[in-house]
Parts: sequence; structure tokens; C-alpha cells
Amino acid sequence: MVAAMALGATGSASASATDSLHFASLSDPAAESQALDPRDLYGSELLFGVYRDGTRVGEHRVSFGEDGNAIVVDVRFNVNVRFLGFSAYRYVYTATERWQDGRLVALAAETDDNGDISRVSAVEVGDRLHIRGPAGGVEAAAGTFATNHWNPGVLTEDTVINTITGRLSQVRIVERGTEEVRVNGAVVAARRFVYTGDLDNEVWYDRDGRWVKMRFRAEDGSTIEYVCEHRGQKRNQS
Repeated sequence: MVAAMALGATGSASASATDSLHFASLSDPAAESQALDPRDLYGSELLFGVYRDGTRVGEHRVSFGEDGNAIVVDVRFNVNVRFLGFSAYRYVYTATERWQDGRLVALAAETDDNGDISRVSAVEVGDRLHIRGPAGGVEAAAGTFATNHWNPGVLTEDTVINTITGRLSQVRIVERGTEEVRVNGAVVAARRFVYTGDLDNEVWYDRDGRWVKMRFRAEDGSTIEYVCEHRGQKRNQS
């Protein structure tokens, strides 16, 4: 997921609170992640409108495909804040993830923060992920999640790859109950998860484990909210 824009910082991934992930009659979102093919949850695409204090300023689009035996996930986040008809601030984040056997095996991400370009990459070598970012290289255990929220399996983690900085973030999550959120123009029940630690964020998942909302406080004090405009549907549904 996108983190640390000048407008604000977002983060992804989370915690060791698996005992809080029971949805009663709803599905456990983390349980959806076992060797997950995201097309089974979302179809080919997931789309959010991005709002700053209630004004739409951009979008976050996640596309799902395949390349041989790999699942390929392409992410594009674009924000353009205008003032008096001119672009006052622009932020573009793109990432491509490759997944095999339910694990992230390669990542390439680029951030354009109002003209300031940074890149992060990761590749699996043996039982380790070798990660390189603006501050240099680090290693993580194979199977470590990156900060893109589409995979509900991240909810059981306490260490994630920050795809903006290229560093490892230590996180914890607490489930805060079921709420009604707007998805595809309709109101649905979704669980809210609050991230703490190195990342500060709120994320909602629907009864099928699909990411449907996000909210965080920007560095300038504004509130950034993701409103789901298209979440697709589970592949086995008509």
C-alpha cells in the first residue's frame, strides 16, 4: 500500500492478533489468503476513489493477472491536489508484485513524490527476500508481505516491507468490530482493523475477505480515505 506521501503516511500490514479475526457468521479474512489467487476474490481489478477531507483527489487501482505460473499484481496510486485551477501537488506510486505458491517472490515499486523519484525492489533468493530501497539493502524472511492491502493474509503478520522506504516495518493490529461501509455504491458489512507500531492506519475487509476501505491521517493533518468503487466478486459467484 502507499505510504509516506507529503499529504500523508499510510501503511500496510499488521499483526499478531489472530484471535480477533473471527467474523462470527462472516469469513475470517486471513483464512482467505492460503495460496490465494486474488482473481478468486476480486476478478481482474480493484478500484478506490481517494478523498482528501471529503474531496476526490485521485484513485488507487489494483489489477490482477498471470505470467506463467506466477500471479502478477499491478498497483497504481495517483493523487493530484489542485489549487486555483493549477496542480499544487502530485503523487504517483506504481508497483508490480509477483506471487508464487502464495508467496511474494518479486517486487518493483516506484514513487514520484511531486518530482522526487524513489524506487524499491525485492526478490526471493532461497529462504530470504533481498530488498533494496533508497537507504540501501535489507533482508526479510521469504513470505514477508509488502504494504499493499489486497491480500488479507497480511492481517496475521507483525513485520512487513514498506514499499516506499524499502525498510521493514514492525506493526500490530487490533480488530474494532463490524461497520457499514459503501462499496460499489451499496452499503455492506465490513470489519475495521486498526494498525499501530511503525504504521498508523485503518483498513476494512468485507465478509469475503476483500479489502473495501482505508483511512489515515496525512502529514498536513488532513484525512485521506479510500472509497471502494469496484471490488469485483468472488470467481465462484455468478
